[in-house]
Amino acid sequence: MKGLEMQPSDFKHPHTRWHYVTVLERTNNLIFMHAITAKENDKSIIFSEEATRQLKWGNGIKTMFDYRMSFGIGDVYERIFQLCVISLCSDIELFFKKTFERFEYEKGSGRGFYQRFDDVIKALKAAGHDFSLIEERLSKVNLAFQVRHICIHNYGIVDDDFQKKTNTGKLGEAYVIEQEQYREMYDAYVALLLHLDNQLPSEK
Repeated sequence: MKGLEMQPSDFKHPHTRWHYVTVLERTNNLIFMHAITAKENDKSIIFSEEATRQLKWGNGIKTMFDYRMSFGIGDVYERIFQLCVISLCSDIELFFKKTFERFEYEKGSGRGFYQRFDDVIKALKAAGHDFSLIEERLSKVNLAFQVRHICIHNYGIVDDDFQKKTNTGKLGEAYVIEQEQYREMYDAYVALLLHLDNQLPSEK
């Protein structure tokens, strides 16, 4: 089931329902919506000839889109899609943290445990959760965490560590995140939430 086709009422457990609404409204319906509309919105912001003259812009700058693209630094709108993944992973990390606290699961050692996706899944398996039906979805969520790391620490540029962990991307080039890539990651997280919705202990 696709994320956009779901409703909060599809979740039975209040814990997963709350986190679904969180990622739906904060990340998907706010940041992602901005990502897919920003370019066209900027094209609709038209500057008058007097304004461009006073600002000493060239004749080629007629819209906000023209202005953003005039610096020759590439497609600046790609950064918004990177922010979508960063926000998505932040939502997932919060879900993990609250899940372990709420149901008193034993977490792994070391700092940044909730950022280490494989370790979190291993701990959840040890707590009795079975993920065999959504293994492919889990790989998309794991990819999201790896993409977040390079977006925060390497401006989205693929490095050796990223390639080794994901077996994808071209070394030294930006890992492309567009609508399709983000949607796969988002839908994978929603699938994880729905999967756990039927497995989490009932409220006391």
